[in-house]
Amino acid sequence: MNVGVQLYTLRKEIEQDFIGTLQKVKEIGYTGVEFAGYGSFTGKELKDVLSDLELTPVSSHVPITELENKLSRVLEFGVEIGLQYIVCPFPKDSQGGKRDYEELAESLNRIGEACKRAGIQLCYHHHDFECVRFDGEYALNLLLARTNPDFLMLEMDVYWAQMPMYHRPNICENTPIVVPSFT
Repeated sequence: MNVGVQLYTLRKEIEQDFIGTLQKVKEIGYTGVEFAGYGSFTGKELKDVLSDLELTPVSSHVPITELENKLSRVLEFGVEIGLQYIVCPFPKDSQGGKRDYEELAESLNRIGEACKRAGIQLCYHHHDFECVRFDGEYALNLLLARTNPDFLMLEMDVYWAQMPMYHRPNICENTPIVVPSFT
């Protein structure tokens, strides 16, 4: 079975020694990685490092502002290193209101369509703050109901998913939950 690691978990180690941390990840037995930044590497340099270490670049967390303002560059880099998924890890304002989530959905639809054309699937990584309600509807449900499931998948965070707030009735009701995987 292929098992990957979210490098955000190792952000301090990555900051200190990017390649050394990737080497340790491989030694531990991981076969895939999810990035949260690429250090100062070019796409080709990083692709070569990953190839040498026999690590699969599964996905990368990319801030929404970068997705909105630098999407061409994000996609070019992602295609070059072989990403399967790009993940929006956070809305612009976690304390935002209903209109903020509606605007985020519109933006993610546009971004997701461009990702799809590039051969990469866009995902959204949830947290606890999407459990706030607007007119009786959870923010996460509002977001997912207003996005095209062909353009956006939910990267289920198992930490938040096991928290009591996600065991409430109607959270993610009628929403396909997909845990991205890789081969």
